[in-house]
Amino acid sequence: GRPAARLFLGLSVYSLCSVLSHWPLLVKAVFSTDASHRTQFIVQSDTLSSALGSTMKILTDGQDHAASLHVFFLPIIALAGWIQWKKQSYSPLYRPVLVFLLSTAVLYGFLRFESLAFMSDFFMKFIPVQLQRFHYLHPMAWVVLFAVSSAIVISHWGPRGRLICFLSLAPAFALVIAEHPLIKYRNNPSIQQYYSPHLFDQMKSDVGPELTKSGCISIGLHPAVPLYNGLTCIDGYLPDFPLQHKLLFRKLIEPEIRNNRQLLQYFDNWGSRCYAFTCSLQRDFMISNDDDRVIPEPNFSWDIFRSMGGRWVLSSAAIDLEPGSPLTLRGTYDHANSWRRVFLYEVE
Repeated sequence: GRPAARLFLGLSVYSLCSVLSHWPLLVKAVFSTDASHRTQFIVQSDTLSSALGSTMKILTDGQDHAASLHVFFLPIIALAGWIQWKKQSYSPLYRPVLVFLLSTAVLYGFLRFESLAFMSDFFMKFIPVQLQRFHYLHPMAWVVLFAVSSAIVISHWGPRGRLICFLSLAPAFALVIAEHPLIKYRNNPSIQQYYSPHLFDQMKSDVGPELTKSGCISIGLHPAVPLYNGLTCIDGYLPDFPLQHKLLFRKLIEPEIRNNRQLLQYFDNWGSRCYAFTCSLQRDFMISNDDDRVIPEPNFSWDIFRSMGGRWVLSSAAIDLEPGSPLTLRGTYDHANSWRRVFLYEVE
């Protein structure tokens, strides 16, 4: 019928847009012979209590990557369930959507359960995707369930039910507005202050084109900052990249973090955050220009760094260089409209 045709057309358009927006990833998946770093993903085993906790958390709070704010909808959903049970008449959508949410929440929580982790590891060898990412469907499912539940409540109680549903939405709207990134982080720092284009313009003017031709790594600032400003980064937040690059990068940072089990496992078991981790800063990438800390020289394998095309080190904290260090300070950069200070080092 016509509704089915429209649904098929909509899904076809969506699929086409997804293919176009992820074209490089599709080409790589089909034609590339390079192993992906995702083939080394390791699912950390959870105990039974941890698995149950993860299940309850996604049911009540949702997942950080796919916020749904459905905690505000739960009273209406429960109320609609009670009304249907009392009438012994059920919506054709209510129970299927609720079963989907409950079953996938259990699957999400127990994918890492110690007795089932081998199944995820086996699947990852053939299709390197994170199975729990279906939680991106949860916000849509919760909204559909809330809409169905609201219709049931309003049908049962009329204007009073409509008011109850509206009042349940009010705190969700207030939270969305208050927590919107453009409002919450508008001055902490602003986008211009964070990416500091004027600071990097001065850096490129001082050093010349060689700054952008050779690779760099970032310490104490996110690699997205130099990348945004036209530098060549060998680090970054990379959803999919060659396994060979990950293995080389591990050799680069391994002397520095070999005694930090948490950082080492974080990189080995996942690796999409291909960052120049240091023991002194851990995962701190928000060092402002008011922070005058000085960090020890990272014990990186600089020979590996040079073999990867690296030459520059950008740090938002001053580095206490050791005698005979291959690092040379080329400049300290600050700007009135920059949130951070950047120390530029060259690896000789």
